[in-house]
Amino acid sequence: RYGKDSIPYLLPYYKAQLDSNDDNKRNNAIIGIGNMGAAALNLVPKLRTILTSNNRDSKGYAATILGQIARDVASIRQNGNLSTQQRQQAIAEFTKALRTMQAPNARFNAEPKERIRNALTILSK
Repeated sequence: RYGKDSIPYLLPYYKAQLDSNDDNKRNNAIIGIGNMGAAALNLVPKLRTILTSNNRDSKGYAATILGQIARDVASIRQNGNLSTQQRQQAIAEFTKALRTMQAPNARFNAEPKERIRNALTILSK
């Protein structure tokens, strides 16, 4: 909603908000990151750590947004606009995220896991 030119300014703000003790600030940041698409690839490690947090809502939001980012990165890969370094980073990070989401007793929705699986298939080609 802010436009592509705002991404370099918003990503550091959202990254800082991910560490907030205020659930609303943290959750709003997670949702905001989802609006950044593939530009948020560097925030995937922070979102991955939220998957193992004690905050149920934040975990769910993070899983959903990770699925969205994975889908967006895979789309860029299909268009041929993803560097080798970004591709390798994406494969490594999304593999870790999927492993966390599929762990025994992890209770994540199927849709974000499927988006990440599909993205990994595309990224691995």
